[in-house]
Amino acid sequence: MALYLATKLGLKKALQGNIIGWQAKEQMKKLFLFSLGVLLLIAFLFIGFYIGTKRNSKSSDLKTSNTNSVVSKTNSSDTQEKTKAKEVDLKSLMERLKSKFPAIRETKIYTEENDPYDMLGKPKWYIAGAAFWDERTNYTVTEGEKWGTAAGGSVAVYRNKSDAVEGAAMLEAAQGGVLDPGQFRRVDNILIRVSRDLTNSQQVEILNYLESQLN
Repeated sequence: MALYLATKLGLKKALQGNIIGWQAKEQMKKLFLFSLGVLLLIAFLFIGFYIGTKRNSKSSDLKTSNTNSVVSKTNSSDTQEKTKAKEVDLKSLMERLKSKFPAIRETKIYTEENDPYDMLGKPKWYIAGAAFWDERTNYTVTEGEKWGTAAGGSVAVYRNKSDAVEGAAMLEAAQGGVLDPGQFRRVDNILIRVSRDLTNSQQVEILNYLESQLN
């Protein structure tokens, strides 16, 4: 009987020990799963923060780039406006030219009435101009005629350097053709031209003088 009771008590204690061990394992398992969940949550939060930071950084860089582009364009525009036109007194220039070259018999300042090309003041064209008559061209100037470069030469003042560059490109494209414009040079926003009927040395001499007066 005593042996039976001892055995029963031993089995009961063993069973209780197994139950406690099983409960402990379950608690450890729950604790592990909880810890794993917390770690995953932290990992997701970190990844989300990292991606958000990268996007904000790219957005900031793009805004900075666009701002710099606008500032650059604005500065470029401001610079062009400040340097768009070289000042020149055409009347004084023509008087000096006439004194320098005795063969130059007459000069004129362009107006809408006497402009030979009817382009004065129009977009992309000259805003002021003058022409001179050199008798060495054998050109005959008649009263009321709208004579221009063909009579000797001309000076055209453009709004800015860009417009003058375009004007020079058109003249260059016509050189050597039926409508050969003669020799020319560009000084900033000003085009100086001489008649094709003058000799090369005569053309160069006049161009050199005019260029020296404009620099």
